[in-house]
Amino acid sequence: QRQMCIRDSGFSSRPVPKQGMTSLAHVLDLSYDGDPGDAPARIIAKFAVDIEPVRVALAANRGYEREISFYNHFGKDAGICVPACYWAEYDAETTACGLLLEYVDNIRTTDVFSGEVTEIEDLVTCLAPFHARWWNHPEALERLTPGLAPFLIELANERLAPALETMKGNCAEEVGDTLISLVELWLANCQTYASHERAEPQTLIHGDLHRDQILFLSGGTEPFYVIDWQMAACDTGANDLAHLLTAGLRPDQHEVHADSLIERYHAGLITAGVEDYPVEQLRDSVRMGVARLALFYMNAFALGDVAPVLAWWDGDEVRRHHSFWDVTCGWTTRALEQHSVLEYLESLA
Repeated sequence: QRQMCIRDSGFSSRPVPKQGMTSLAHVLDLSYDGDPGDAPARIIAKFAVDIEPVRVALAANRGYEREISFYNHFGKDAGICVPACYWAEYDAETTACGLLLEYVDNIRTTDVFSGEVTEIEDLVTCLAPFHARWWNHPEALERLTPGLAPFLIELANERLAPALETMKGNCAEEVGDTLISLVELWLANCQTYASHERAEPQTLIHGDLHRDQILFLSGGTEPFYVIDWQMAACDTGANDLAHLLTAGLRPDQHEVHADSLIERYHAGLITAGVEDYPVEQLRDSVRMGVARLALFYMNAFALGDVAPVLAWWDGDEVRRHHSFWDVTCGWTTRALEQHSVLEYLESLA
């Protein structure tokens, strides 16, 4: 790669307007000594936040390490549009990490409260060939953390056990019986469920695919870019699909369109060369994916006091106009019931 000399004062920095919870991102405008040629004039610098509990949590689930590994081993060759990566490094001893990424211009983001179904349709259309590219690909998948690795299950259960006590003791009415039953089923049978999912076809997945992770483009050759790969994993493709259906659609949209989107994804897999994977097998794996996302949401109750969570929810200009309980518990319960998730989990147990 050609190296260019950036002047001592050859860049200016400004924070990205909407920061994530686990990383700090800045826009860097660069200037060079001499003709820069095709070197970038603007990039994104992304680093781990200097908040000890967050860094400990991301070190425990290998979040920073997983994102760095994704860009180093897959990146622009992943099969789905991601920003180009100019540099990526992780220090396991200090949990420090850094990325220099392509700056993507003319973007728009959407939220689930006002987003269109067509946007999720476009994502599903691109998701199928992306997953098919790495479908049961042993050499590539060896570089990834298994989505249901034993240490990740242990970490999840350490939070879900106290979360269950909070749910049953302090807010059972707001949470509802369906979600309480889901957590109880998982804690009692998680090893069975994990073994079942690990026996399903595996691929490279994003692991946390929702609208905030998508940069839709207002122009250009690509429809969108997928960002924030801290949960990249070797897992079932249906886990990404379930995230999109549950976190990307409102309940009224989910009820009408979820089934056709599952069929669209399945048809895309078959067209891309995946064999011996009937649509009913996919539907069952989507059920597990919906359950796993719901369990992730229930981590919000692990601390016992939900007041900080409610304050965080109301701190967002968009979210504050919608009920935390309705969106987090009500919408999720409707998805669980629509896909008959508890019945499926009980049959596996």
